[in-house]
Amino acid sequence: YLSQKHFVIDGLSLKGLLKGAGLPSPGLALELTANADLNREDLTIKPLHLKIDDTIVDGTATIKNLKNPSYNLALQLNQLDLDRYRTKQPDETPTKETGPPGATQQQPVLGLKKPEKRNKDQNNGRIPVHLLRGLNFTADIKVDSLKAAGLTLSKIRLQASGQDGQIRLDPLAAGLYDGTLLLRGDINARPDVPQMRLTGELAGVRLGPLFRDMTGREEVSGKADIQARIATRGLTKNELLRHADGTVSLTLADGKIARLQILRTIRAAKALIDKKTLAAESARQPTGFARLTATGVLTNGVLRNNDLRAESELMAVKGKGTVDLVNERLDYLLTIYLSRGLDRDQKTGLVDLSKTPIPYRVKGSFTHISQSAALEEILINEGKKALINVLQKQGGKNSKNDAGALIDQGLKSLFGN
Repeated sequence: YLSQKHFVIDGLSLKGLLKGAGLPSPGLALELTANADLNREDLTIKPLHLKIDDTIVDGTATIKNLKNPSYNLALQLNQLDLDRYRTKQPDETPTKETGPPGATQQQPVLGLKKPEKRNKDQNNGRIPVHLLRGLNFTADIKVDSLKAAGLTLSKIRLQASGQDGQIRLDPLAAGLYDGTLLLRGDINARPDVPQMRLTGELAGVRLGPLFRDMTGREEVSGKADIQARIATRGLTKNELLRHADGTVSLTLADGKIARLQILRTIRAAKALIDKKTLAAESARQPTGFARLTATGVLTNGVLRNNDLRAESELMAVKGKGTVDLVNERLDYLLTIYLSRGLDRDQKTGLVDLSKTPIPYRVKGSFTHISQSAALEEILINEGKKALINVLQKQGGKNSKNDAGALIDQGLKSLFGN
């Protein structure tokens, strides 16, 4: 009990070793030096110097009104590797049924016990509404380097505040793979179901190394500019996705999409028509674009995009479709326009399709996407060319007529006037 007393502690020093599940072995070295100023109402720690493992924290921390505390932080960190402190799951012991670690199972194996189904709220976790309502704070935090979920960010600046159930983030800014990330948002935790608004922007971010660090594979590469404005509500991740509304825009320059195999799929369809065997490829080539743009409207967790455009030296693409974030599925119908000079290097074998707009379907789950080129369009084109060739041979001097006139002539010869 302080009762009008005022304590000042200069040169507070503490050293120790933090141990526990999920922490690196043998533990985390901890060093703390600070000056503390404590009275009946407030606590001020200034300056604060804390070293945990390789992370050095300098700054000040203040607690106003200890009975109904208001927290104020101003901190500078040299680096922080959150992935280092994630609790590791025990490795699965290989069995006759499961095989060695990393083995891919295409079908479930009889005799294996299926994992118990859990309530989605348990898996996703619930937002601690009561905790957010009680927060009263300001924070200004800078981090030179941050690693989280495999991603590396630099020059992070986080400014946030909270009072009476209103949490404000303005801004979270960082360097991200040669580009920048900028987020602003707020949470209204006063209702029973919290409401959120978020504005985000990625500028000049290289997606190749980002995906490689995050997933181990370069699913998408190129420099991306992305803008998003989203509003939602919910207590769990699924609820937040299901109620998400807003707008999104994307521009991708000099990009490649690894799992999009447009030329290979069209070649396979063409080979089927020609009754030929598609030549084996040493490695599947991703579909590349000099530029890809799209805008979309997000409604109840489903993004609808009607203006996808992409172009490269080999093709132009138009398309529209949906991305269901709740069920993790997508469905797109593209129209492919192959370039006339497509086969100048004798690699594609598709130069005769340069005048045929080819419908191309991409659909499935985020992990299993199917692709197909519409055979009927290719068949119609092949039929037209065959008919024109026959009529040109039969027409003699009329062989210079355009394709439409020749087809009309052929139909009249079959069915009369």
